[in-house]
Amino acid sequence: MNKLAIPILAVFFFSTCAGSDPAGNRDFQGPFFDLEGYMQGQIDSLQALNPEVRKTIELNSEIETHQLDNLNFKQELKLFQQADINKPAWIDKYEIEERRENDAVRTYYNATDTTLAVQQMMVDQIGKKVAMVFIDRQTGSFLSQGSQTLVYRPTEGYEIATSQSSKVGGEIEGLVVVKFLSSAE
Repeated sequence: MNKLAIPILAVFFFSTCAGSDPAGNRDFQGPFFDLEGYMQGQIDSLQALNPEVRKTIELNSEIETHQLDNLNFKQELKLFQQADINKPAWIDKYEIEERRENDAVRTYYNATDTTLAVQQMMVDQIGKKVAMVFIDRQTGSFLSQGSQTLVYRPTEGYEIATSQSSKVGGEIEGLVVVKFLSSAE
């Protein structure tokens, strides 16, 4: 893969996202899972542990893999933090469904408004520990439409899959997979 493709891919992934809470409502304790706070805790922990990772980037079927020991987790996990749905204006915009089995709980947050970026968030917890976070996001602008699937597993790593159709650039399919090679807990 062209060395220029990685910076272009990074710009592509991050430019299609809405910024953080524009109303400055970080103190709001909403009814939904606090994804922004959870991810900040994960970022802090990962930066302190600095685990070795294998990062694979696939862009339109071209694949590049690197083993790294100095990943910028704040930048890497920014999309997850930006997908937080705990906003005062969105209290009635998501339906919550919970499924329990023994000490495992899977909670779904499904958007009732098709214009929201985050259409679904699913959080798996075993006891009080998060086992997985899944997010289905819609992205786009005047020039493009797309979707992103984000999956975070605190002991394994994370994936960001992007599909975008652009009026000027055609179709783009991207996948970033980061696997923790040394302990992330």
